[in-house]
This record gives sequence, structure tokens and C-alpha cells, in this order.
Amino acid sequence: MGQAPSQPLVQREHETSSEITPSLRKSLQFFIKFLPLVTPREVKLRQPLRKPLLIYNDASASSHAIGIGFVVIDPEDASAPPRYAGAYPPTWIIRELNGIYAREGRFDPSADPEKSHYLICPLEMLACACVYLSCPDLKDREAVHFIDNTSAATCAVYGYSSRPAMALPTHMYQTILFRHRTRVWHEWVKSEANIADLPSRFWDKDLAPLRRLKAVEVPMQFPSLQQWKEFEI
Repeated sequence: MGQAPSQPLVQREHETSSEITPSLRKSLQFFIKFLPLVTPREVKLRQPLRKPLLIYNDASASSHAIGIGFVVIDPEDASAPPRYAGAYPPTWIIRELNGIYAREGRFDPSADPEKSHYLICPLEMLACACVYLSCPDLKDREAVHFIDNTSAATCAVYGYSSRPAMALPTHMYQTILFRHRTRVWHEWVKSEANIADLPSRFWDKDLAPLRRLKAVEVPMQFPSLQQWKEFEI
């Protein structure tokens, strides 16, 4: 996590206003969630280095269908097959994201299906969180996480977004990482090289490449409505 979540606090230092702005509220909310999770950093000098997990995630959104997917590869265990998942997000999540955009005053995507592509960025961040919700055993590991969406990759690196629709899944993702004690290097990858593109469009993509890898499908786990509301502004 970078220093971006503290930017509204730093900016307030130079202001005379006492108003709790939306950005300041998001910043405070993040630290309220984050600080109780902070534990002493452990460095085990005699522990052999472990190979990092390789994680790919993707999202797709059009007027026809919306989906997210991920692929997890563990190079350390040759006997463990890659895992993947692909699913349609619950309708309540799409409804909540549409509501955030509408409250911003930008537009209401639900009233114009052709604008559903605006959901891509928050769905990409949601996919990041769903990796660890779906594979809870990915704890105390290092990982290289590949994302083909530059906005989502930036939010994953800095742990913050000024846009409410991105801030919510970003804060959720960062909180999950701290709970799992997972150290992640986020990397942008071209869409053509993102294997998670397949499960994110499972309804019309050939999953043969995943079968050739003997990948195992796991159930996609989404956050509950209660978890979502914990991060809502």
C-alpha cells in the first residue's frame, strides 16, 4: 500500500475548513478498517524462499453480459493444478455500482446498457478481492498479480482511489490482503497475454487452454452485502 490514502489528510493540514468531504471520509474510513489489521512484520532469516504465486484476473462488461474471472498458479507445488473461476457478478453488486455512479451525478448505467463498460474498472478491482475470497488458503505468501486494466492496476498499487466506485472495491481488496498477510507485486499485462480473459467470458470463450493446463475450477466467492456495506461511503 502506498501513501495515497493519507492524501486527503495531508491536504486538510493546509486548509481552514472543518467540513468532512467525501475524499476525507473515504480516507478516514480506510484507516479505521486498516489499522486494527496491522501486525508486527516478521522476517524469517532461516526460512527458505518460496516461489511467488502467479495470479491473473479480468472482467468483462457489455450490453450483453458482465463477468469476472481469475486464474491462480502456484509454481512452488508442481502437483497442485492451477485454479480458475468465472462467474456473473450478483445483480445486487451491479445495482450498487450503478447507484454509486448515479450519486456521483455522472450517469446511471442501469438506464443505458450501452454504458455498462464503465463498470469494467470497479469490476476489475472486485475480481482482485474475489481471488482471495474464493481461495482462502492463499495466506502468508508472496504473489505476482497480473491485471490488464491500467486504472485497476494503479488502484491496486496505491491502495486508493478518489472515485467512490473504485474506492470501495480497492479498500476491500487491500483489507483482505492485510488479513491474509499476502505480499503482492502488481503488474500490468496485455489483455492478449491475460489468461484470465477466458474465465471472465466463460459464456463464449473456449476454455481448452485451461483444460490443457489441467486447471481445476473453483466456486467464485463474492463479498456479502454486509461486507460491501462496511466499505460503502
